[in-house]
Amino acid sequence: MEHQIKLIDKDTVIPKLTPLDWDVVVKGRPFYVAHIPGYVHCIRGWGEPIDLWAWPRDEEPSYENLVEYELDSAVAWGLNYHEGRYIKCKWDDAMLRCGAGTTITRNDEDFYYVPGGKGYSIPKALMLIGEIQEHALDFCTIDFDKKMVGRKIWYNSQPAIIDRYIKGQCCVMIKPDGAERFETPAEFAKEPLWDNEDARMLKIDCLASERVWWFRD
Repeated sequence: MEHQIKLIDKDTVIPKLTPLDWDVVVKGRPFYVAHIPGYVHCIRGWGEPIDLWAWPRDEEPSYENLVEYELDSAVAWGLNYHEGRYIKCKWDDAMLRCGAGTTITRNDEDFYYVPGGKGYSIPKALMLIGEIQEHALDFCTIDFDKKMVGRKIWYNSQPAIIDRYIKGQCCVMIKPDGAERFETPAEFAKEPLWDNEDARMLKIDCLASERVWWFRD
């Protein structure tokens, strides 16, 4: 079937739209995105018609505020690299040291910090952005941090629940599901953590934990 360009004009009757769950933000202003069947503003080189349109979330879609959507990624991911100098005193010696790292941003807000010099932290951050976009918690959706609360997961072989999300760290606090405390894994039997009340709630790095399985029926 051959598709043709058809744009929205002042006489177009805008149908009821069902927004996609994409967290698009333009200069701090949230936008919805939806398909408008029949209104194609672009045909890609391989013949794919694009009928995606965007409008501010605090307005009803209309000829005046609908804009053609041509973004490759709904969420704007970015990197900020920073080096800081400081003086470290140890016994009678004082030395200049450097602290460095790269912050991954999501829609211009701090999302995750990768410590290390630019030769390490920037490539690592770029790799993590790819993993973030494929993560089970779907960080590209609207209100992702609220939607994950209550999610059932596994921690080691123990059922657990996400209690809350920690903004700016890409971490979650989890609690055991059906028990007062997390049981002690055999390999951690002598670790102090498992001998106190901290085992009632654990902080988990969403991008670095190998002990969490994010799916549990």
